[in-house]
Amino acid sequence: MAISKNSKITRIEVQIMGEGVEPRVYVTYENTFDDPSDDQLPVVSLQNKLLTKTTMDTSDPDNHVEVDTDISGEDDMVQDVCNAVWA
Repeated sequence: MAISKNSKITRIEVQIMGEGVEPRVYVTYENTFDDPSDDQLPVVSLQNKLLTKTTMDTSDPDNHVEVDTDISGEDDMVQDVCNAVWA
């Protein structure tokens, strides 16, 4: 058997940083790794993410620019919250 991973959101928090600063979105995922044939599993791990509206693109060492943060890999609920907060 293969190990399976199941993720669920346990918390989404919007952090207001002050006037003129975009809010940040703090997300906690609970990841469960399991294999029915392994008596050492399941294992549960928490994963915290801090998402900001923009991130610094450092792909060109001579020209660092701010770009919109790619949230396409996040859970739909996280994307909805980010899009609402950063609108």
